[in-house]
Amino acid sequence: MKMFSGLGFKNGTWLIIGVDDMWVRENWPMPAFARQDAVSGAFQKIRYDDHDPRKTLYESPCSRDEALKLPRDGLSGYGAVELVLTALINGEPVYGHS
Repeated sequence: MKMFSGLGFKNGTWLIIGVDDMWVRENWPMPAFARQDAVSGAFQKIRYDDHDPRKTLYESPCSRDEALKLPRDGLSGYGAVELVLTALINGEPVYGHS
């Protein structure tokens, strides 16, 4: 899971292809995420606001074992998301994605 730019929607290269009337937001709470500091190697558990994922509710140290059980925290531009999704749809390997 990653947060990504919505520029593709804004500039019209991504289209909204439908709305699911059965979607219930409350059934899909925001999970906690994990990240690893590139310099120290320390792991952090991050929780974002359910209604505004731009807001970090908390960050706290966590063990490597706990971090490996959580989705990785990350941010990508919309072009990177297009490349990863296209590769996954085509069955191509993508580093860090399964």
